[in-house]
Amino acid sequence: MASFSGASVLGVSLLDGRRLMVSVTVPGGVAGDYRATVRSQEFECFVLSQYPDRLYCIGPEPTGGDEALLAIFRAEEDEPQFEALFAIPQRPVDGGAGSGTTVVQFGGTLGNNYGPATVTINVGDTVEWQGDFSVHPLVSDDGLWGTVSSNSAFSFTFNSPGTYTYHCQVHQALGMTGEVIVLAP
Repeated sequence: MASFSGASVLGVSLLDGRRLMVSVTVPGGVAGDYRATVRSQEFECFVLSQYPDRLYCIGPEPTGGDEALLAIFRAEEDEPQFEALFAIPQRPVDGGAGSGTTVVQFGGTLGNNYGPATVTINVGDTVEWQGDFSVHPLVSDDGLWGTVSSNSAFSFTFNSPGTYTYHCQVHQALGMTGEVIVLAP
């Protein structure tokens, strides 16, 4: 069983179909089966083999309010092992990206960070990065696109399942990195 000492929310993503994913980093790794709740809604939790120190919890998108409490439980227990408040991302309104598009912002108030740093999408979905690429050139670690170093928005559609990482060419050493987890249909 995992010890959630030192655990923290790593990222929050809106998925298609009005679902929300919260990823939690757990130093020392995650073992065992877990579930979570957000505003009394049940979330299914899982670990990806390539990231044994992360717990990914997916459930219905909460409505109302800017924050929610995530509570993680061992599968058959009622006492939470971990609790944390997190900000609920807002879906774009008219004129913005539609469902099937996840927005990652950077720079400005986020500084040298991507928000969220980890997103989970389905095959065929698109990620749109928004920020100043002249200050934070975007580089795909997998060579999926050439370095983006101008304009303020860039989109890429992921057509194969897997985990794809990227970074800021200038601030990678400061931890400005991100990943897109693409789930098979």
